[in-house]
Amino acid sequence: MRIGVALAASTDPAVTGNYVDVISGLADEAATAGLTSAWFGQRFDYDAATLAALVGRSVPGLEVGTSAIPIFGRHPFGRADFRGELITAVTPAPMGGKLPGADPAVPVLVAAIGPQALRASGELADGILPFLAGPAVLDGRIVPAVRDAARSAGRADPRIVAFVAAVVTDDPSTVYETAAVQMGFYDAVHSYAKVIAEEGVDRAADLALIGDEDTVAGGLRRYADAGVTEIVLTQTDLGGDAARRRTWALAGDLALA
Repeated sequence: MRIGVALAASTDPAVTGNYVDVISGLADEAATAGLTSAWFGQRFDYDAATLAALVGRSVPGLEVGTSAIPIFGRHPFGRADFRGELITAVTPAPMGGKLPGADPAVPVLVAAIGPQALRASGELADGILPFLAGPAVLDGRIVPAVRDAARSAGRADPRIVAFVAAVVTDDPSTVYETAAVQMGFYDAVHSYAKVIAEEGVDRAADLALIGDEDTVAGGLRRYADAGVTEIVLTQTDLGGDAARRRTWALAGDLALA
């Protein structure tokens, strides 16, 4: 089982010091624990792709990735020749964007959970990054849809990289209350609310794996059984630093098993 972790730290410099140094330290700790990858979400205070590149350079052997990044401010590096009824976009051939030594090619993964996005991802992308899609939804709809689309297009089965909130703790009720507050934002987002309800639970926090090692390990195995190829743990700091370390230790053991 390939298991990675989404990395984040406090943005208070009085607490953490230099953010990049702290994140690099956490990435090194994750690699030492046996985790296989580190992931970064796009924020306003840093560029996720740049931070991932810095961490990848400082912690060799740890795969790095980004979750959803807004594309509007990024040049597509691709030739456009479109003449529509309302919009015309014609650009010359792009300059070379391949950097010597940058092999293998960077895989493109899509944060897809809806039917059309899954179809397009299977046909064109290297995989998907479903978030808040529980094992029943993944097994019954998402994994078959993206795999069928890939196979119909004559492509290999895509990567299914599920982002899963998980905390190993002896105080699950308190951690759940914290999760309900911090993850409550997603309950109001239509696409997430729909897939949460599809799993048969009431809110995002209900999908978090919170409990002792056996509880969390069992939950992670259900994702693997649903066809997920990789798991990225999120919100592992909801129970404090000791619980985070305990969660990472379990994940590392499972990844090495």
